[in-house]
Amino acid sequence: MTSAAAARQPDVDLATVDALARFVLVARRLGLTVSVERPSQELVELLDLVGLRGQVLGEPERGEQPGVELQEAVVADDLLG
Repeated sequence: MTSAAAARQPDVDLATVDALARFVLVARRLGLTVSVERPSQELVELLDLVGLRGQVLGEPERGEQPGVELQEAVVADDLLG
């Protein structure tokens, strides 16, 4: 039997997303891999909102195809219109 306190997921906010993203970045710089297992829907939605779902969860973001790497470049003249 699981108690309500043990089953309750912690609140997720932008501070949580920021801390998780920084943790993943440091781990990658050290050559390590971070795996987030069973992320809550709220966490996934916040990661989508800030554009970090692929970087943190290692899965394609909305609208991206799995296995397709997108490469983008911005040329200074493009910014001038």
